[in-house]
Amino acid sequence: MIHVAGLIKAARRSDFFDINCDAAASLARTAKRLAPQAHFVHLSSLAAREPSLSDYAASKRAGEEAVLDELGPQATVLRPPAVYGPGDRETLRFFQLARNRWVPLLGARDAVVAMIHVQDLTSLILALTAAQPRGEVLTAADGRSAGYHWDELLGAAARAVGNPAPRFVTAPQSLLGGVALLGDLARALGSASMLSSQKLRELRHPDWGVAPAELAQPAGWAAQFDLDRGFADAVAWYRAAGWLPG
Repeated sequence: MIHVAGLIKAARRSDFFDINCDAAASLARTAKRLAPQAHFVHLSSLAAREPSLSDYAASKRAGEEAVLDELGPQATVLRPPAVYGPGDRETLRFFQLARNRWVPLLGARDAVVAMIHVQDLTSLILALTAAQPRGEVLTAADGRSAGYHWDELLGAAARAVGNPAPRFVTAPQSLLGGVALLGDLARALGSASMLSSQKLRELRHPDWGVAPAELAQPAGWAAQFDLDRGFADAVAWYRAAGWLPG
């Protein structure tokens, strides 16, 4: 059994916990009652590693704990890092920014971010379902699990959109903070906003890399997309869909 549903933006903390924790626990209880020997793969988030950063991160961590409390060794928790690829609207912003001559770095220059293409994540989830469950918390990543610096990420995005020589500038904290405050205001008014001061804390966290001991590495699975190939695939889809200009 595979549980991949989750809430990534919400107006209230309780909304995150209703979906990412309580609903996950309910599904785990149902699986325990109806299929007690089934392997339950629960998709979480790398953000759960740092639950103090945001309501989202806290709710994903609580969901992990609830699933493992219910199912013990019959469950596997998988924490994806930043997921990108066809159809994703959040990482689309990387490519929109990367078309400019001056490209803002969204995090500190020495910060690292692990990545995975959605197709690799999907094949990893399927491979895990066939593996023996051990009640583990594992993390997904591409072939460079230690992560990428922001200039590497946005440099690869720039190459993918045909901008081979971007100039990087560190985005001012005041500018990002101002945008985040608008998101906070939207949340206060009851509207779910992706960018908020909490999301900014996640974005600017210095280490979203993945240690080898954390990696999910089921037999027969390996990431097929490096960053350049993966970003090129994403851009081709965005352009075909009319989300990015050609």
